[in-house]
Amino acid sequence: MAALNQLYRQLAPHGLRLLAVSVDTDRYLLIEYLNRTRFDFTVLVDAGQHWSATALRVPAFPTSYLVGRDGLILDVWIGPRDWDTPSVQAKIAALLALD
Repeated sequence: MAALNQLYRQLAPHGLRLLAVSVDTDRYLLIEYLNRTRFDFTVLVDAGQHWSATALRVPAFPTSYLVGRDGLILDVWIGPRDWDTPSVQAKIAALLALD
């Protein structure tokens, strides 16, 4: 999550928007974690995984969707990623045609 936050900090000035969805079932542990580790992006809670399973059709956790400005899914990553590597950042910037 720290690397994802770093990615967001680097690309947000160029138009990247980031929304995370937590499926943690222990609300108090999640709140404690979010209070201890500040993120610059919004974190939504889907503790019952209802939204994740139906609307997003998440096949596994973590899953990341790269959505274009037109609302279409440009890429899907299943599993963890090294968000702070230059190659990943360049791919995201290219797919989104960021300023």
